[in-house]
Amino acid sequence: MASDGEDQERCQGHSFTTKAEMLDNEEKYQASTVDENNPCVTQASNYPSEIRSDATSDKSRAESETTEDQEEVTTKHEEAIERGSSVIACSVVGTGRQCVRTVAKTPPMPDLFAQDEDGDTFLHVAIVQEDQPLTNFFIQRMKSRGLDIYNKLRQTPLHLAVITHQIQMVRQLIEGGADVNLMDRHGQTPLHLACEDDDVNCVHTIRDVANTKRVSQIRLELKNSQGLSVIHVATLKGSKNLVATILDMGANVDEQDSNSGRTPLHHAVEAGKQIIAEFLISRGADVNKKTFAGNTALHTASGRDMEYMVKLLMQNGANVNIANMEGDIPRVVRTSEQVKRQFQSKEKNYKRRKR
Repeated sequence: MASDGEDQERCQGHSFTTKAEMLDNEEKYQASTVDENNPCVTQASNYPSEIRSDATSDKSRAESETTEDQEEVTTKHEEAIERGSSVIACSVVGTGRQCVRTVAKTPPMPDLFAQDEDGDTFLHVAIVQEDQPLTNFFIQRMKSRGLDIYNKLRQTPLHLAVITHQIQMVRQLIEGGADVNLMDRHGQTPLHLACEDDDVNCVHTIRDVANTKRVSQIRLELKNSQGLSVIHVATLKGSKNLVATILDMGANVDEQDSNSGRTPLHHAVEAGKQIIAEFLISRGADVNKKTFAGNTALHTASGRDMEYMVKLLMQNGANVNIANMEGDIPRVVRTSEQVKRQFQSKEKNYKRRKR
């Protein structure tokens, strides 16, 4: 069940906490190290203090588990699947020491593509738990059928890996065939999400793996629900380095958003991002490009009395005589003629004072 805040909702914060509690079970431990021959190895340091002290005896008891106990666990597992229990419920049935690795690797193998009440699969949950070995285990066993599974927030495992800044998981998912262009319910691709967090390393990973493996052509022109492509998001949320990276990937420096027709330069000026505006101009941004309403970046800067931006735009060729759809020209504070008159007036005043 998704939480109320937008960021929490996107990351399913409440849902993840619930699943973490279920995976940890009543003792609340976290499985960490995967051994192919012993799939449920858990480091003693991950246990609470009262459990850590008995780690050795716990391991001995687990190793000496009777055939009858194992059959009981298997029976409970089968019953859970037959009842259509959630993915997480199926993963923790049985004794308190059972972990998701045991269920995933012990016959009968559960349906790894089964989804719980939030639409999450085992893979979604493993990524949210930041369990890299287990995530890789699921990727290897699920990639033949496809890794692009949406949960109820229309998040694929790749979206979650980007949101949680797990670069290695992003790499493995794309190498496994994950589509880098799929959108969540807000129209955000994984690249949109990386740009929103100014995660340059993640952007580099998506770019490098997609280009090297040729598994998925990156579509930089895709717009989210706000009409913004990745270059717009990078301009608004990111650094100069991020904007440079997106442009180097082939983004159009004069790309217009689909809601208003603003270019990255319009957005940079409106947001008061001077360094980004200067950089966009240095990369060839058209200072006279119009929005759907006919406004240039100079209309925006002059209308907001942004003197530095007005100066920057005019120094780089902004036309003060371009009218918008309503016939308005930029309200430049001082035209060249006004500047000349003001200079002459100051000169006269200076001469009077000298006398």
